[in-house]
Amino acid sequence: METEQIFIILSLLSTIFLIITFLQMLLNRRDFKVVTTEYSSLQNTHSENKETFLSICIPMRNEEDNANRLLPALLNQWDSSFEILILDDQSTDSTNKIVSDFIQKAPISIQLLNGSPKPDGWLGKPWACHQLSHLAKGEIIIFIDADTLPSADFVRKIRNQFLENSLDAITVWPVQELNGFWQSSVLPLVYYALLTLLPFRYIRRKPRWMPSEFYEQYRFRFSAANGQCIAFRRSVYDQIGGHERVKDKIVEDVSLARNVRSQGFNLRMYPGNHLISCRMYTTHSEMNEGFKKNFLAGFDNHIPLFIGMAVLHLIVFILPFVLLIGSVWCKSSILIVLSSVNILLLFTSRLILNSWFKWTLWKGLLHPIGVLWFQVLGIQILWDTLTGRKMTWKGRELL
Repeated sequence: METEQIFIILSLLSTIFLIITFLQMLLNRRDFKVVTTEYSSLQNTHSENKETFLSICIPMRNEEDNANRLLPALLNQWDSSFEILILDDQSTDSTNKIVSDFIQKAPISIQLLNGSPKPDGWLGKPWACHQLSHLAKGEIIIFIDADTLPSADFVRKIRNQFLENSLDAITVWPVQELNGFWQSSVLPLVYYALLTLLPFRYIRRKPRWMPSEFYEQYRFRFSAANGQCIAFRRSVYDQIGGHERVKDKIVEDVSLARNVRSQGFNLRMYPGNHLISCRMYTTHSEMNEGFKKNFLAGFDNHIPLFIGMAVLHLIVFILPFVLLIGSVWCKSSILIVLSSVNILLLFTSRLILNSWFKWTLWKGLLHPIGVLWFQVLGIQILWDTLTGRKMTWKGRELL
């Protein structure tokens, strides 16, 4: 088979993939609805809203920069039927002092817990959340990361969604704050993958084409979560085993979501527009370390799948640009057309995504750079895995 024919086949496969994922994004755009209930309407809801007490649980490890931003936002909530629980997970910076000083001036009660040393077999975040859960008194427990920034009606909207829709668990995907070139290139790709590959409608209901027996066994696969903001009814959290059951999971949020669904409880996902944002990383090295610890874990540590997806991304997102240049040089009209169509499909999808999450539109053009960034990271991870090098996060070695 001639080289041009191989590239034509690869381009056609890329076109099919991009069309399918583009349509999937449009369906998810319909199903992935923002929490739109406003404060004025919440005031008129039944009295159960006011009686349902919430616990906001926040693990903090070396979060001195984020604590000064998050705590005032929590004090500005339009609601008062909640408690704030903070765990200082043996920070080595001034996190504890900042929170302690803030508590002394705060008009509402905030509890600060000094975390216990991490037991063997536990990862840091699950252990911190586990300790917080023992203190929580609320009927609904909300876990948020210290780098998030909730809106003033955050608590009311979360409570209202639980009560109005009889939900067991909620996860919100915060709007990521993109600071600098590399964050603008890399972070949106996580949301792109989520919105193009996971059919959200099947989180709520069984696919009509899937046999019931098969669905009962594998429905947990139709689930995802973002640990930056995830909430549970207390009774459901206890029944699924809480964070103790995911104590050794690097992507504990996804494991929690799967535990919710596998036990027959319902889960709802929302975008964080007008509800909560997140400043996930402040430096490029921090972003590199953060993704390095959970990138392979996101594929269940399945190396063949990890490599296969890397090859797929090169074919779909990088090859069209290479082929467009090469086909113009070689005057291959069919490859020019196919490459152009694939590039157009990709950037149209990114235009929709960036518009959706209020990211600067032109930054969608950085998508190929983000793909290459993950390719390099993937090689680093495979090398570390083969050589037995341990991963670290915030100065602590992972399992």
